[in-house]
Amino acid sequence: MQLDAGVRVVFDGVNVATSDMARSLPRTEAAQEAYRFFFDVVREGIIGQLRPGAVCEDVHEGTLRYLAPHLERMVAIGMLGTDVDFNTEYRKRNVGHLMGKQESFANELRPGYKHVLQVGSYGAAEIPWRYGNAAIGTEDLWYIGRDRTYILSKR
Repeated sequence: MQLDAGVRVVFDGVNVATSDMARSLPRTEAAQEAYRFFFDVVREGIIGQLRPGAVCEDVHEGTLRYLAPHLERMVAIGMLGTDVDFNTEYRKRNVGHLMGKQESFANELRPGYKHVLQVGSYGAAEIPWRYGNAAIGTEDLWYIGRDRTYILSKR
């Protein structure tokens, strides 16, 4: 079961952005393993790449490289089929988006988007995984500071 909860970012009493923050209730051992893995992908494989000067399309490509060695395990636990061309499918969607602009869907971590991230950039990194009877969503909010990138929604 996937839950997309609304998140509001407030600065000095002013709403500066809203987003969703996906979480899941995995009910099988395989889904629980995948859920743990996808948080690693979001926090290490995506947010781990985010720093001043990173290019959005390069972050997407780096995420696919991060996932590649684990796809065989996803097949083994029933979370991905051998008939799925993962790289083709995941090039169709983003692995996150920036916030702070009117149309977040136009400011994504996706192929072809050459936007360069700067100090002060913030957004959401996500891996939605729908396969078979599983709907797993992992998403965290991030902020690029001067000295490091912060995961805002990690407790």
